[in-house]
Amino acid sequence: MICLAIDTSSRTASVALLQDRDIIYSGFLNDGRTHSEKLMPMVEACFETSGRDISDVDFFAVVNGPGSFTGVRIGVAAVKGLAHAGGKPVAAVNALDAMHYGAGLFNGTVCCLVDARNAQVYAGIYREGGLACPYSASHINEVLDKLKGFDGSILFAGCGAAANSEAIASAIGPCAVFAADIHPEAAYAGKIAFDYYEKGLLTDYLNLSPCYIRKSSAERNLESKN
Repeated sequence: MICLAIDTSSRTASVALLQDRDIIYSGFLNDGRTHSEKLMPMVEACFETSGRDISDVDFFAVVNGPGSFTGVRIGVAAVKGLAHAGGKPVAAVNALDAMHYGAGLFNGTVCCLVDARNAQVYAGIYREGGLACPYSASHINEVLDKLKGFDGSILFAGCGAAANSEAIASAIGPCAVFAADIHPEAAYAGKIAFDYYEKGLLTDYLNLSPCYIRKSSAERNLESKN
């Protein structure tokens, strides 16, 4: 089985091609260009370098959020189009789960954080390999309050950890470990997608949608005005 995985949910963009869980190709860019400009050239480079073709893909995987609203839409729209054209199923992978996979075998609590600006974060808290609390979109202090009940070291991963490092260090102290360079990469999403495939959790392009967790600032502003 071959899976093409895509992530455009953050400031980085990545594409990966996996066969039976083995990574055939992985491409990653953080060059400041918009995802709409670089995504399809990255997909083309993936097939050109790997010697495979889009027709070889058995299913697709996409990081469907939370993250950048525009970035998430670009990735989801691209995979919806590719899956529709090829008549292939898709796996929607949460960005926080992909980051947790990237954290590897850290022996302790893992808190994956995506920066949502102004001390707001998307958070996923994991313990013993599984999600310990529901995904959340909240102020960093609310996340830290939840973590005060956990013992041992806590790994803080992602851009949200970098943006709020001072608040984290102040609240958690020496138990805080930082891995801010972990992103929800396509290769991680592809690995998770094979678990979904084996469990029969793939869907079709019609049911693929973004996972925003919270409303956009424009929607919130409109609601407040009304």
